[in-house]
Formats: sequence, structure tokens, C-alpha cells
Amino acid sequence: MRAIEEIDADLLVLVMIRQVCARSGRPLRSTSRIDELLDERLQVDNVGGRGHQCAGGV
Repeated sequence: MRAIEEIDADLLVLVMIRQVCARSGRPLRSTSRIDELLDERLQVDNVGGRGHQCAGGV
């Protein structure tokens, strides 16, 4: 299982690529890889006992 920092780095790269594409008028690619990385991050976060609560404490 990868560390959250590695997943966050991958997410940052993908977000930066999307921003460049959007600014230059290029078509944006699917967000499926970003969704996969967010799912992976959530899984790592929950396994590590660092689960986050919503603002309402739920």
C-alpha cells in the first residue's frame, strides 16, 4: 500500500495537468484516475486509523 504523500503527489500532478489544459482551451480528460486516487487515499487513511470526520462530527 502506498503512502498518502505519494498519492497526494500523483493527485497534484493530475490537477496541474487539468489546469494547464483548461487554461489553454484543450479538452479535459476524464477524472476517473483522480477518482481512483481519491479512493486509494481514503482507503489508506482509514486503514491507518486517521479517518476524518465531517464538520458536523458525524
